[in-house]
Amino acid sequence: MMNFQDDRKEKLSTYKKSNLTIEQGLWRDLPYDHILPLDQKEKNIIEGFRDDFWTYYKTTDIKLHQYFHHLNSSQALCFNLFFPLFHYDKKLLTYVLHRIIEVAPTYRTSKENFDKLLAIKNNTASDKFAAELEEEFLMNNSFTDCEFEKILDTNEATNFDFFVQLQKGHRVLFEIKYTENEFGKTVADDRHKLKYDTIYKQRLEKILRPEFLNQDFVFKNYQVVRNLSYIDDLTTVVFLFPEANQDLKGTEDSISNILLPDLLQQTRIVHLENLTRQILNCDYLKRLHPIYDTFKHIYID
Repeated sequence: MMNFQDDRKEKLSTYKKSNLTIEQGLWRDLPYDHILPLDQKEKNIIEGFRDDFWTYYKTTDIKLHQYFHHLNSSQALCFNLFFPLFHYDKKLLTYVLHRIIEVAPTYRTSKENFDKLLAIKNNTASDKFAAELEEEFLMNNSFTDCEFEKILDTNEATNFDFFVQLQKGHRVLFEIKYTENEFGKTVADDRHKLKYDTIYKQRLEKILRPEFLNQDFVFKNYQVVRNLSYIDDLTTVVFLFPEANQDLKGTEDSISNILLPDLLQQTRIVHLENLTRQILNCDYLKRLHPIYDTFKHIYID
């Protein structure tokens, strides 16, 4: 039976040859069907918003990953997933954050308005008022900024795939995987030992169970732990990856086991298939359904 990584590469190759180009790209001087020629890397953005994305890209300091031209690039997936949600109408990303991913909002609909909604007996009037409340909720919870490839602390240097600044200091940080077979480890060299002693130890004492506060554990689970080190009352860290990628299956249990119980609400495990399905099933997001039909065809089907 083909593993997830090989299965996706085969399907991405079929998509590329049918929709992008039959030319092969190179990796270590060998040609592969799931890789675009380097001079055609722009095609790794979905056609429906490709020009808009690259126009936006020129206004940023985003650095493309070395293997961005590979169709299984998690960076390209991240761009294709989030750009349509914030570029055309900020309320769409706000909706996904709070109604689908279920990040806690800074503004909640008042009990008075909920009671008023429940008291309305006429279905038409009730639907209209509910829609008005939803618009009010989305306006009042609108994010203030978002960025790809965000570094929040230049000394620590974690690069978050996607960052959203909410109101009142709240923020959401995304770590995204696609065909990767693990979250990264690191070596116990002098540089990382110093980093643990001067940066991570103090942070991790506030969030990890005591039995996991040691260099050996942190270095073996480096990428997960360094992302979690940003958790606080105002910060939610989201790990997003395909449920079908069995190599990452234990991530949720691992995080549940190592975090202090009070902080579990500050993390989310989001499966790519489920998020895409909810976007496609949501009437509020229906203007984007053609884009996410294509997204699903590329990354999930």
